[in-house]
Amino acid sequence: MTLAAKRCVRKDASFITGILNFFMTSLRRFKAQDLFKFNNINLDPLTETYNLSFYLQYLAQFPDYFVVAESSSGTLMAYVMGKAEGEGSLWHGHVTALTVSPEFRRMKLAKTLMDILETVSEKMYVRLLDTMHIL
Repeated sequence: MTLAAKRCVRKDASFITGILNFFMTSLRRFKAQDLFKFNNINLDPLTETYNLSFYLQYLAQFPDYFVVAESSSGTLMAYVMGKAEGEGSLWHGHVTALTVSPEFRRMKLAKTLMDILETVSEKMYVRLLDTMHIL
């Protein structure tokens, strides 16, 4: 087999692995224990890293806005961290961090996580307005 053919096979194999990982991805709430497993995501130079108390504060105050993508092997692939902010009837969702581990990029994980954050924001906005209306 020529070198070019070997490269094509290797590239096709990594593409197939990426497809399989995407279909075997679990999306769930971030847990405090995940702080010990997300170095593969946070050690990327494009990712803003915060101290542990910052992550725990978000986890305690905005658990619906903190979602992780996990592979079938238990490897964390990506996460989104956000919050609800505003006053009166002008509440909105805010994205604090969205990052995907380099080996899991180009699988639309970031879009999927943003869709979840948008859905949570819309539901939170409705709940806040309903609560303010009752008061």
